[in-house]
Amino acid sequence: MTTTNSNSRSKTATGTGNETQPPRDVSTDRAFACPACDHRWYYTRDRCSECGSERIDTYRLETGEVLATTTVHATPPNVRSPNRLGLVRFDGVSLVAQLEGDVSTGDDVRFGECTVLRGNGDGIPGRRLEPMEPADSAE
Repeated sequence: MTTTNSNSRSKTATGTGNETQPPRDVSTDRAFACPACDHRWYYTRDRCSECGSERIDTYRLETGEVLATTTVHATPPNVRSPNRLGLVRFDGVSLVAQLEGDVSTGDDVRFGECTVLRGNGDGIPGRRLEPMEPADSAE
């Protein structure tokens, strides 16, 4: 678990506080939690929106459940078309993300490998959500 302070740099909770990392990239499989009130969210914030605490922990998003899917046919330039999107509920947070593979409502998904989501090879990197393999779901 990592703790983030108000200047958007993070430090390890067990470290001395001298180990800093740049602000989190939104293409990661990490979410945020407030240890004061247990509120959880996905995108970077300087403080908890529920209680105002500046102490913020991070945690890994493992498996999510697809709540809804849609297919976008009219996409911006350099975005795949058709582009499948899903509303996915993880532990404490929901997010909309691009889907990869055969994914339906009710399926379990995980973050796939980093890829280019928009652009011609040097565009916006990110991670699509992909179906859990049957062996992965049984663990």
